[in-house]
Amino acid sequence: ETALIENVSAGSYVNYTNKILVGAEVIRHDGSVIAPAGTSLLAMAAIYAKVPFYVICESLNFNMFPDEKELNLEPRRAFQRKTRTKPLSDVLLRAYQYDLTPSELVTGYITENGIIQPDEIEALTSRNSSQDL
Repeated sequence: ETALIENVSAGSYVNYTNKILVGAEVIRHDGSVIAPAGTSLLAMAAIYAKVPFYVICESLNFNMFPDEKELNLEPRRAFQRKTRTKPLSDVLLRAYQYDLTPSELVTGYITENGIIQPDEIEALTSRNSSQDL
């Protein structure tokens, strides 16, 4: 049986799965993954539960980001947090749209060309970078 689980609930289901598949915006030169916020926490839960964690993306998503300064995770606008009773005027909620998942937490990357292992990423991103994609 296959189930689609929303990000907010995913951690609660890790122990009931045999693998986890997530999408990614970008795969960096070191194999780290830029994906929607919460992906890195899900990857950590997968490691803890000994469940394989795969990233699905097109091979064009493999790119070079040689400098952390070029990495912009785009914080969401801050807004006031409201409760059921009354607004909390002195509390701001800050959240990022994306997070960075280290390659050590990734079992493999699934692309249109097959499964790529984490130790193959640097060569692939170098090739993509030199082709000026």
